[in-house]
Amino acid sequence: MTAFFARPSSYVGLLSDPNPLGVILLVEDEPLVRLVAADILTDAHFRVIEAADAQEALTVLKAEIGVDVVVSDVEMPPGMTGFDLAWQVQRGWPWIGLLIASGREWPRENDLPPGAAFLAKPYSQATLVSHVRAAAEKAQAARVRAQNEAGGDADAPPVPKTA
Repeated sequence: MTAFFARPSSYVGLLSDPNPLGVILLVEDEPLVRLVAADILTDAHFRVIEAADAQEALTVLKAEIGVDVVVSDVEMPPGMTGFDLAWQVQRGWPWIGLLIASGREWPRENDLPPGAAFLAKPYSQATLVSHVRAAAEKAQAARVRAQNEAGGDADAPPVPKTA
């Protein structure tokens, strides 16, 4: 069983709010940090899907669940960093909002794709929620615009299946 389904409360967050503000894919390798951030976002009326690393995050995105925002740590050994994940998401799912966080590694020029935001750790609950809310609103508007422009075309960003 993968880490993003490990906590029973993850299911509660997915099902408990009939009108969520958005679907957030939270990518964090430190379980306690992931737990706290997921609880903050769930309490703020987001649906949260958890992943322990970039590969798990990509698996979720490929399932076309309808993620609005990816919130990712930078350092996630082994393998892909949060910066690398941000570029992968931007190439494959350009309508998804990106929020990359770290307490040790700040982005250099060209580390983040256009439109991605950086959040320095430690961050307050209010800061996390406000950044995620803004990114979700922007992503949802982009998805609607793309679908309207495509006229329902199959290449348009998917409408969320379930989350």
